[in-house]
Order: sequence, then C-alpha cells, then structure tokens
Amino acid sequence: RLAHLDVGSNGIGAAGAESIAAALQSGRCANIAHLNLGSNNICAEGAKSIATALHNGHCVNIAHLDLAGNHIRDAGAKSIAAALQSGHCASLAHLDLGNNYIRDAGAESIRAALQSGRCASLAHLDLGSNAIRAAISASLAAALPTGLCAMLPPLNPASNHNRPARA
Repeated sequence: RLAHLDVGSNGIGAAGAESIAAALQSGRCANIAHLNLGSNNICAEGAKSIATALHNGHCVNIAHLDLAGNHIRDAGAKSIAAALQSGHCASLAHLDLGNNYIRDAGAESIRAALQSGRCASLAHLDLGSNAIRAAISASLAAALPTGLCAMLPPLNPASNHNRPARA
C-alpha cells in the first residue's frame, strides 16, 4: 500500500497533477499520507485538481501536502482553501504553499479556511516567499486563535515580499 508519494521537481505540470488527482479520486491511493508535488509548475489548474480530490473526501489520510514552488497564485490558493473548509482534510498536519506567487486574495482565502475551524490537525503552514502584504499576514496570524487551528506555530509569512498598501 502506497503511503508516501514524492514526485517533487519532476515538471509534471497541470496535466500531471490532474492525473495524480484522478488516481486519488479513484480510491486506489487511499493510504497516501505524504504527497509531495513541490516544484512541478502545476499552476492554478493543477492545484484545483488536487483540491477537488481533497474536497471530495478521497484523500482523508493525507497528513503532509507539499505544493511549494508551483505558481498556483491566488486561484490555486482559493481552491486549496475551499478543500480545507470542506472538512475532508482532518488529517492534514503539514501544508506547504511557499513560493507560489500567492497575493492578498489567496491569503485571505486561507485565513477564512483557518477560521472555519475544520483544520484541527494542521500544525505547520508555510506561506513564505509569496507576495502577501504585511497587513494581510497580520490578519492571517490574528485568525489563528479564533479557530481550531490555534496551535499553528510556524506560519512563516516573514519571507513574503511585503508590498506596500495600494492607495
């Protein structure tokens, strides 16, 4: 039974992510606990495919999900946030969304997912090296004590390219 799937840095793109999502949804990969898709340029489309598999409850055992370095942008972050809010990611303890060109809108979606209280197992969230303004990072951090994700230690927004507020 496959429990650890690491296809990081293989250039699978959105099509590869869609294929992996289809395998996850088929039920053949129900035991996967660690999924590394980092640095594959899956973009927003690939993130949406993975998020759909998560949202539909086909990946309830995934505890570690690495989507870092995939250019998922705000659209992909919103898809992942919707999956987190679905309640089907109860085992997810580690989520890496670093270096994905996520801006304020994507971070706000993640904040709303954290506030939903449906990610009680999440212990590590990396949003580093994105383009999230300091004020949004602060609102994200402020959201933590209000939900069930209050025990989330390493948020890591410090390495964001904090942009000045727009006038």
